[in-house]
Amino acid sequence: MRILLAPIGTEGDVRPFATLATALERAGHEASLLVAPDFVDLCRNLGAHPTALGDAFRPKMDELARSANGRPWTAWKALLRGLREGVCDQFRLLAPHVQGVDLFVGTALQFSIHSFADKLEVPSCQVGHVPMLFQSRFHAPPNLPRSLGVFNPMAWRLVFRSLEWTLRKTMDRERILMGLGPLEGPFKSHFERPFLLAMDPELASLPPDVPARVAQCGYLRDVDTSELPHEIESFLRAGAPPVYIGFGSMVESEVAALGRIVGEAVHKAGVRAIVARGWTHLEARGEQILSVGHVPHLKLFPRCAAVVHHGGAGTSWAASRSGVPQVIVPHLMDQPWWSRRLAQLAVAADVVPHAKLGADRLALAISRALAMDPTPCRNLARPLCSRNGPQQAADLIASWAGRRS
Repeated sequence: MRILLAPIGTEGDVRPFATLATALERAGHEASLLVAPDFVDLCRNLGAHPTALGDAFRPKMDELARSANGRPWTAWKALLRGLREGVCDQFRLLAPHVQGVDLFVGTALQFSIHSFADKLEVPSCQVGHVPMLFQSRFHAPPNLPRSLGVFNPMAWRLVFRSLEWTLRKTMDRERILMGLGPLEGPFKSHFERPFLLAMDPELASLPPDVPARVAQCGYLRDVDTSELPHEIESFLRAGAPPVYIGFGSMVESEVAALGRIVGEAVHKAGVRAIVARGWTHLEARGEQILSVGHVPHLKLFPRCAAVVHHGGAGTSWAASRSGVPQVIVPHLMDQPWWSRRLAQLAVAADVVPHAKLGADRLALAISRALAMDPTPCRNLARPLCSRNGPQQAADLIASWAGRRS
């Protein structure tokens, strides 16, 4: 079968799709992976065979993060603005690649694939890594920092209403150009397709009111065979296990100030640290600090005393699988949910919201993480180490590809 994968998002969204593509190919299917140009090399390094599609994604993320870190309402407005400008491109860019496809697979921001699936009369589905991507009365939408309790259903209605106001006219126009009719019924019903929650249930359990169309498997972790660079190995052998500090694809408007905060926090906590530059090119100075580029998390994290990160799904999984305590500095979208969930599981110390990040608070959180009981971290790591998420996902995806709409 030919399965088209079209993820839109950060590295944390695209990397699992590259792993899924290779798992599908090992199972004998043809996996067409379409990604933004700045993710092509990443996907190739993971063994996938991607095709570049459209413009680079990183500048869009930079703009969103600089304006919206720690500001949920601002982030939501910026996301809607980006979708309004980008949906037409989704239809235009995917059109040359859809013939002969048996199943379309996308992320939550990929709005065009379901219409192409309707046109070809084949199934489509979404893959995500956090339960907040599907509607439930037990959690708020991902743009909100916390659950609203009994008001969660109202929040979901507002989300779908704002998406309808933003996108329906454009979607209808593109569908008519394809020879389809405009969307019928409520806007949200168009997106009620099979959804694969690719996250281990120990980390993200399904809510009681989960719809039947939602399935779950383990996280789509890649097998990174690269070794740690010599400078990191030397640093690790030179003293006590360090604290890892990195914020992944998040972008900071005041990079120098963030570097000073991190450097001061490391000094105040009295620890050694490996600081990842990430997309924001973070640099922290100090005798006990090593600044690094990208490193394989599953090789480094188990050798660290603690992991300080932004709360992205992939980094949360890697740190949890490594069995080390964590400190979460959530920036936007689903990251506040991850910070609360990891604290609930007793594997993360204090949450340090991005808007309240300071050297004293970060140093205190690191000290508390190092003083945590390691037992919950080790207990959580065991099932995550034993599960083959990519194989589970490939089997589910292939079964969906066999079902015609």
